[in-house]
Amino acid sequence: MGMTGKLALGGLLASVAAASLPGCQEEPNYGYVHIKSEIKLANNDVYSLNGSVIDGMKGSNELVLKHKAGSGKLVLHRRGRTWTLCAFSIQKNRIVTATLRPVNGTIKCVVQG
Repeated sequence: MGMTGKLALGGLLASVAAASLPGCQEEPNYGYVHIKSEIKLANNDVYSLNGSVIDGMKGSNELVLKHKAGSGKLVLHRRGRTWTLCAFSIQKNRIVTATLRPVNGTIKCVVQG
């Protein structure tokens, strides 16, 4: 085997070894959604992102979620009703922040990023 063949084989083995290590695999397109809320949630109130219920907002006013890149829609489920709070773009390897504030009896969502 010539030097070129050894280099190619070495590169192939290094690629296979890296792919088999945890944390070294290339992931699909994911971004991050940072939710900051100044809204007090009642016991049965929940937020959802693209239809998936968000756990962890009851005891905290901030949460960061890893989510597939694409469009995002943040929704509040309260007293059997559903309110769309905001829609935004989730980009690969980027953080988008949705800040929720009470304004004149409604909820205002400000999106940054």
